[in-house]
Amino acid sequence: MVVGSVAIPGVAVTQQQLQMEAVHHRNEGMRLQAQGHLEEAITMFQRAIALDPGYATPHNDVGIIYETVGRVAEAERAYQAALALNPTYLQAHTNLALLYEQQGRNELALHHWQQRYQLGFEEDSWKRLAAQRLMAAGVLPPQPLMAAPPTPSQVDTEAEAPSPQQRAAQDQFARYDVILREFEAVTDPEGTTWGRRPYTTATGTHSP
Repeated sequence: MVVGSVAIPGVAVTQQQLQMEAVHHRNEGMRLQAQGHLEEAITMFQRAIALDPGYATPHNDVGIIYETVGRVAEAERAYQAALALNPTYLQAHTNLALLYEQQGRNELALHHWQQRYQLGFEEDSWKRLAAQRLMAAGVLPPQPLMAAPPTPSQVDTEAEAPSPQQRAAQDQFARYDVILREFEAVTDPEGTTWGRRPYTTATGTHSP
């Protein structure tokens, strides 16, 4: 059995216990990241991945830190790993779209903007940004934006591709909701495993 980070010899460890331990390490990584301890946060996210290889979220988390510290190739691989586990993971599509856009890899960026547009819900400001990118590239015909125009604060953060540091701060609020949903799924009385089902977040329910 695993208690905290300590394995107790002779006690069988269930998959659910490993998943809960992975959530614990992911939460600790977020705490360390918020405090600016990025290398320690990377270690926690990697431990979460090792405990539950099907857990998509820490791949995206560690990708944000890799991008922040300039390890761009590793960031790309981490975002791709998150999407391999959960193809409807909105944040990972956004992060890859922004990363490829910054690198001038526009065809790849447009692919992920298109995914972000198709998977997002109507009031999603990132979906509006994706639509703008797709219309500018001629992928979408000109059309009214899906919802009310962004607020001034949204304009400030979304008119240009934000830095990894800005994205990390913006994502914190959404992540708290993800953690809650993950915990609820771990304790699902029907036995559904949160690491193997679509995420339900503050930005909507996404099915594969």
